[in-house]
Amino acid sequence: MNTTSRYVKLSLLSCGVLLFAACTTETPTGGSQIGLDQQDPVHISEPLKFSAVISPLTVKAEAPGSWFSEAQLTLKVLDKNGKLVGTGVGTADGEWMTEAFVPFTGTVSFSSQETSGFLVVEADNPSGDPANAKSFKIPVKF
Repeated sequence: MNTTSRYVKLSLLSCGVLLFAACTTETPTGGSQIGLDQQDPVHISEPLKFSAVISPLTVKAEAPGSWFSEAQLTLKVLDKNGKLVGTGVGTADGEWMTEAFVPFTGTVSFSSQETSGFLVVEADNPSGDPANAKSFKIPVKF
């Protein structure tokens, strides 16, 4: 192993430990869940998984540039039964015509009698082609 590899691995380990300490939330079963998983197709930094949210919900995240059309993508809030309770728009905070991850922010107003549900980020799909449909969701509490 060369020095550069060791440095990168130590940096990632350090970041992972800091990320875990700063972004851990309780799951409904009492376990822990890291709020930001770099393996996910969308990286949501706000809100974290299983966190309590109120309307209007502010979303801060990043998604691949291919998920945007005219610098926008769709945000939805579903209740725990999958019923749509709010919609909004995420807007790219920079150049979106790329395959790289693009930061975005958005707001979703919602109303629900349920106590939990999901935040859904959907790729904009102007063609309507099911082959181009992509979405990612995280659980949240109301």
